[in-house]
Amino acid sequence: MTARGLQVLAVSLLLLGGARGLSDWVYDRAANQKAAQLIAAANNGTSHIAPSTTKPSQTAFEDYTVPALNPRYIYIPRLNITAIVRRLGTTPDNEIATPDNVYDAGWYQGSSRPGQPGA
Repeated sequence: MTARGLQVLAVSLLLLGGARGLSDWVYDRAANQKAAQLIAAANNGTSHIAPSTTKPSQTAFEDYTVPALNPRYIYIPRLNITAIVRRLGTTPDNEIATPDNVYDAGWYQGSSRPGQPGA
């Protein structure tokens, strides 16, 4: 290959790499904006797509009550995690529901209680 051919190849690769980088930047920016919108909607209670990322206050945590036989909290000392256990059913699409907050844990009410035999 001639020197001129190598120059053309180098410029072509540079332009291709620049175009790819620009494309990735535009896509990442759009994805980050969408994620920020979903998080904001979840945190103000207007989203059914994304869970809230607002940590419950200590008072809300302490005031959470459940029937006597249901699990109330889960504590994982090694990871320093304490979470409220929410009793969950199914969605309108007949899927197992998930907690509305990333700081909560879920217990599917159609299964055995934690600590009991069964699924």
